[in-house]
Amino acid sequence: MELSFFDRLSSMIVVDLGTVNTLIAGVNKGIVLREPSRVVVNTETGEILALGSENAKNKSQTLNGVRTVFPMRDGVVVDITLMSHMVAGFVKKAFGNKFRPFGMTAVICVPGCVTSVEQQAIEEAFYRAGIKKVFVMSEAVAAAIGAGLPVYKEDGCMIVDIGGGTTDTAIMSKNGVEAMKSHKHGSVHMNEAIIRAIKMEYGIDIGDATAEELKCSIGLVGTSAPLAVRGRRINTGLPDTVEVDTGVVASTLQRETQNTVSLILDTLLESPPELVSKVIERGIMLSGGGALLKGIVDYISSAAGVDVLVAEDSLDCVLLGAMQMADELIYGPVLDEEDSGFSAITV
Repeated sequence: MELSFFDRLSSMIVVDLGTVNTLIAGVNKGIVLREPSRVVVNTETGEILALGSENAKNKSQTLNGVRTVFPMRDGVVVDITLMSHMVAGFVKKAFGNKFRPFGMTAVICVPGCVTSVEQQAIEEAFYRAGIKKVFVMSEAVAAAIGAGLPVYKEDGCMIVDIGGGTTDTAIMSKNGVEAMKSHKHGSVHMNEAIIRAIKMEYGIDIGDATAEELKCSIGLVGTSAPLAVRGRRINTGLPDTVEVDTGVVASTLQRETQNTVSLILDTLLESPPELVSKVIERGIMLSGGGALLKGIVDYISSAAGVDVLVAEDSLDCVLLGAMQMADELIYGPVLDEEDSGFSAITV
């Protein structure tokens, strides 16, 4: 894929648009924005009060009728209007209002489980935000490149990217992607599973923030000492505190992680045996926020029978890989793939 003359004169940005967080980078600028993928809206007027980490209180004198919306869910645009406002606001925050006579182009990453219609909705949100041209890249491929896997030079590179709303797996060779799987299940769904488990076991309703704390502190291993958890008693609606057995959370996360294990095994089954042997030699690389979960490496390694590694910049792998592709679009091949049939970007 090559840029036209006018495309090369435009400003290029790279965007990892996630269910939970959005990252934006500029060519030769590095990562310039890292914000929650959220929009705070006045439900009565439709006015956007805040984007990302901004405090809605700074935007309005009253918080009555305020709603927080995450325009992306499981890699799919939930509200295209709010999505375009969010993208435009983030771009402005990252790069200012500088006049760009040749416009702005973007490399964006999408999970493999989105349909063509869902992908078009994502692209449409960027066009509405003022982006002139959009290049699309697979999240799995971007994560593999960003994690430093030698996808252009060696066979049998396997990546598992566990994001907020989706998980992507891929096995790659010098000729391209040999097998890829993706499903709409990620860290957000783990939080929801914890909320359900605590509600069923203790009759307490907890929020997403508390579930996130439990997930990060306990992981898949648990501890011997119970944890005090505050929530709202379901039968009375009153606040209450209970002592939660960490094994309840750990076993819940193990069941949720089994979805990822199944995805890995399906990907291995669809790959040629010689590539699977290479994966066994090299191991599986994990990226994304889910890769940092306590005990997940040992759990996946034991269940899949393959060594598992965590990428050095796990949270940023998708963006880092897309940044390399953006450099290639502008400056030509930078990854020594002259003899490779590998194609990472579409338009």
